[in-house]
This record gives sequence, structure tokens and C-alpha cells, in this order.
Amino acid sequence: MRIGKFHWTLPVLWGVLISILSLMPSGPIGLQLFGIPYIDKVGHFGMYGVWAFLIYRSMLSLEGMSGAQIFWFSMSIAASIGIILEIGQHFFHTGRVFE
Repeated sequence: MRIGKFHWTLPVLWGVLISILSLMPSGPIGLQLFGIPYIDKVGHFGMYGVWAFLIYRSMLSLEGMSGAQIFWFSMSIAASIGIILEIGQHFFHTGRVFE
């Protein structure tokens, strides 16, 4: 299945956005929206979930991998980069911590 000439553009741009947001200095501690504690975790899950989906859609154009293999590979990529960025927060001293 061919998605288009620039099928990797959106996943790459989304990954850059996630990287920038993850390495920016932190805001107020204990961010809450509508009184919901840890709402930032929901945001992280959503951002990385969208990114994994974009990677999945882009990889559908590759031959030789089943849909299940592509799914698990895209989830692994998003999770691995998330962990690397969390570790990076420690080394860049941006006021953020590994969680």
C-alpha cells in the first residue's frame, strides 16, 4: 500500500515536536487540569499514541512485514524514544525529571 511521496514527513515532524516538548524546561510542578492529577501522563500517552499510529501508517508501505509486526515495531519505536527522551531530561538539566 503506497501512502504517498512524503509518507514519512508527518511522523518525522511529530517526533521532532515530541522531542522539543520533552526537552523544554518544565512548567509548574504537579500540573492539574480540571482537578485531574497527573493529567500530563494522559497527554504523554496521547502524543506517543498518535506518533506510533503515524509510524504504523507510514510503515504499511513496506513489504515483507505483517500488520502485527508493523504494529509492535511502531509501538517499540515510540516507547524506546520516549524512554531515551526521559533519560535525556536528566542530562539536559531542564528542570524535568525521569518519571
